[in-house]
Amino acid sequence: MILGNTSQNAFIGLGIGFSVIYGLLLFNLPVVRNIEDRVNDSLILLRKSGKQTDDIALINISADKQAFLKPSFYADLSKRLLSERAAVVVLNFPHSWRESKIGGEEDIIELVEKHGDRIVLAVRTIATGQGQTPIVSIYNHFLPFKDVQPAVNIEKIQGFVEYESYSKNSTVPIRPARKITSIDKFRSDDQKTAIKLKSAAYIRQKISTHSIGDQKTEIKLKSAAWLSLEKYYQFLNQKEKLSSSPQSGHINFVGTTGKFNSIDIDKLCFIGTSDKCVITENNQQNFPKFRNKIVLVGITQQHDYLYVAGKQMPATEVQANLINNLMTESLYKIPPNYLQPVIILIGAVIVSQFMISGTTKPGNWHQRWGILPILVVIGGYGSLYLLCFYKGVIFPIALPILIWFATGISLAASLWIAQLLKQDELKQRQLAEKQATVLQTRKLLYRIASDIHDRPLQEIKVVMDRIEIWQFDNPSLNTEPILEKLLSVNRDIRAQLNDIRTIADKLKLTPELRSGLDMGIRSKLKELVRSGELTLKVIDNIQPLEEPDLDSTWIDAREDIFRFFREAVANVIRHAQPPQGNATTVKVSLFQEGGECVLMVENDGSFTNGSATKGHGGGYGTKIMESIAMELTGGKWERSPSANGGMVVKLVWKF
Repeated sequence: MILGNTSQNAFIGLGIGFSVIYGLLLFNLPVVRNIEDRVNDSLILLRKSGKQTDDIALINISADKQAFLKPSFYADLSKRLLSERAAVVVLNFPHSWRESKIGGEEDIIELVEKHGDRIVLAVRTIATGQGQTPIVSIYNHFLPFKDVQPAVNIEKIQGFVEYESYSKNSTVPIRPARKITSIDKFRSDDQKTAIKLKSAAYIRQKISTHSIGDQKTEIKLKSAAWLSLEKYYQFLNQKEKLSSSPQSGHINFVGTTGKFNSIDIDKLCFIGTSDKCVITENNQQNFPKFRNKIVLVGITQQHDYLYVAGKQMPATEVQANLINNLMTESLYKIPPNYLQPVIILIGAVIVSQFMISGTTKPGNWHQRWGILPILVVIGGYGSLYLLCFYKGVIFPIALPILIWFATGISLAASLWIAQLLKQDELKQRQLAEKQATVLQTRKLLYRIASDIHDRPLQEIKVVMDRIEIWQFDNPSLNTEPILEKLLSVNRDIRAQLNDIRTIADKLKLTPELRSGLDMGIRSKLKELVRSGELTLKVIDNIQPLEEPDLDSTWIDAREDIFRFFREAVANVIRHAQPPQGNATTVKVSLFQEGGECVLMVENDGSFTNGSATKGHGGGYGTKIMESIAMELTGGKWERSPSANGGMVVKLVWKF
């Protein structure tokens, strides 16, 4: 199938339309996001480009231990860590503490007042790149207040930790995010305030005005990772190192899990009925390990895990990887969000162009190309993805490839359907051309007959008239033999002309045969009976045949077989039907035995001219039947007496 330029452009547009539809359907599917994350994580761990620092430590609190802990315990643990010269302590409270008061908040308030330069309160929020402006909670019940205003700057104490949700509009965090952003708008869940939050990678301090109650207030928050790193460098008097940190990117994991120094809470504190961190003599030796380190304290809950290459990584360890990337400047870069739809559309255009390029030459495009165009585009983009990945840039991979593959398959199906429609149109055109050829042939035969009648026959008549005049003038001449010969020639020519006209009338296809030869024969018999031309009792032994569909050779042969049947029935009417004969019934049989078919016309009378003898013989009708049988595949016929004294005409052929 060959497509014109207009059709090619239409199919390219169709490919773009498919890509848009599949993009909308697949964009928020969790399975697609999981595939994307698995591919990126596996390549990150395979490349091992992340540099690891020893300046980060983790304190893990299991869910069963957390049930006995209150804010006062976190405050006491933090004081102990800071007294052992821990550089910064990042507290990841349970998500349920973001608003409710459970007792012991005053100890956290005191901790913030005295050690605010080395404490970070981490709060979960939906990742800033997931659609609508996300909501963030402000730990007002953990902050010291003076009159009605916080006594400390919120942006210097509280930092956000980005989590992914089930969908872009969901407010339920399900797992830590792999990507960090620079700056975006948030809404406070308690003040219904639009605020701007700084991510760990954003350097310049931009301030946004928002409304709390009837007052105009300026607020800015940084991510917990960035805020902890800022305080860490302040503690070490190395503020100059902070200015070179990247702005945003994808976490470059240094391993699956267990790559950072970590310890369980019961190795530091005795968990009992006390609200304090009770330190035993054996646990005392573990605290010096946190000297000059960023210490991440957090609870491990079900949604506080991130699967990295198929293994669970606690949220605190995800934070550790992020801080480590900021320290070592090893974050992977991420292209702008608008680039993904651009990549998808360009790929869709290329896939569409490749798919239809197989239709610019005659032949079956699917035999020549198959799914190769899709694989070429996917392979090319995969190579580009790997090259960019090696250079430290992560492009989207799962969503574009799935969309292109689905687009290619859809286009292939569309082209296949278009090819079928084209073939059907071609068959219709060929049929119309054949019908036109038949009409032209009929016209030519009529013209030939008219020309012969108007010219040669008229000239013969003129010659005969002149001979008669000549004989009248010369009575002694005997012109009778010449006139008789010319008259015989005239009759023969007229007979041939009648045959030509008859053939021309019969060139058109018989409509009754479209439903099958059996239906055509049965319809003809009913017509003969209804018109009174056939008065004998008809015995119907006609069975349907397994006729080939849309086979022009069979259609042509079927017309000949139907003509054979008409000649056989006409002979019965002319010779066996009263008053010419004494037949009472005519039996018509049509059946198939394997690949061989049989047509029989049988009557129970006898011919009045005594021609009921075995064999062929006969005149013009017999010659037609003979020629039809010879042209059929495996065709043969015979005319023989029946057992009851009648006549049987039998035609046999094969498909």
